[in-house]
Amino acid sequence: MKLQKRIQGGLAQAGLTLLETSMGTILLILVVGSILESADSMRSMTALGSTETSLYHGAERALSVITDDLRISGFRTVPDGRAFPSLVEAGVADPQFHLDHSHPPATKNVSASDPAAGPDRGLIFIRYSDVDGDNIPDIDLTAVPRPDVSWELDETISYSVRTQPDGVNALVRTIAGVDTRVIARNVERVVFDTAATVGPLEVPLGAVRVRLWLYDVNDDGLEIRSQVEALIRMRNGEDI
Repeated sequence: MKLQKRIQGGLAQAGLTLLETSMGTILLILVVGSILESADSMRSMTALGSTETSLYHGAERALSVITDDLRISGFRTVPDGRAFPSLVEAGVADPQFHLDHSHPPATKNVSASDPAAGPDRGLIFIRYSDVDGDNIPDIDLTAVPRPDVSWELDETISYSVRTQPDGVNALVRTIAGVDTRVIARNVERVVFDTAATVGPLEVPLGAVRVRLWLYDVNDDGLEIRSQVEALIRMRNGEDI
């Protein structure tokens, strides 16, 4: 009788151990699953943050280049009648700039209700001459009726958004229709404004406002958006 009780007790103890093992295994699976889910979530957040950071830095670099350009430009009507700056509406430049700066409108990658889907407004401008590189404009002593700032009239510069061969929209800087380079990728829309387009209360006379909308899709298919803007006062030239 004592031997039988011992055997039954041993079986009960073994059964209890098996139950504990099963429960432990289930708990371990749940914990591992939770860890993996958390790791995947962290990876997605890291990827999202990386894309957002990349967009923002690209926008900041673009604003820096535009600011450097426009600060040595101005509102100016030159002897041949061309007025600067000139706006490019949805890829269409004024007739005197058509060959050098008109372009097909960018193909939008966002829905029609998205602010970035609105029409682009590019800008055409000139910069003053600075042959010696001292950051002081050269003076044209032959100008009539009096000496005046010397302008690089043959180097009209424009900023516009154009769709690249890979389907990505980019902010492009073009000089006289020949020298074209990408300033920033994933720029879905650009809008330049002056006092003439939005009024002097929003953009003061002698200044230009630029707004950039950026858009990208990361590896997880998440859409990322960013918007930046700057108000730039022209350094030289006449206000209009």
